[in-house]
Amino acid sequence: MQRARTLRCGTCLRSALNLSWLANGYLTWLADGYLTAGEVEQAAATTGRALEFSTGVASIRPWQRIAPLLDQPRPHADLSVIRVLLEHVAG
Repeated sequence: MQRARTLRCGTCLRSALNLSWLANGYLTWLADGYLTAGEVEQAAATTGRALEFSTGVASIRPWQRIAPLLDQPRPHADLSVIRVLLEHVAG
């Protein structure tokens, strides 16, 4: 009985981690699309959500997808949503 619960928990945990990875990948792809379209504020909000999903993930892969998205909006740091995003990452 205990082994069955352990296996079930392991399956759920792997599913949650996969969901987190999938959501992060989708959100970074979406944020990149917003940047390409010139929608800097929407890109920043979406990148912020990707950061939330990647918090606590031991893998470096989410950060590898997010880092390039943080460089592009820096010239727009006068916008509050960009400033908040960059401050969140800085500290």
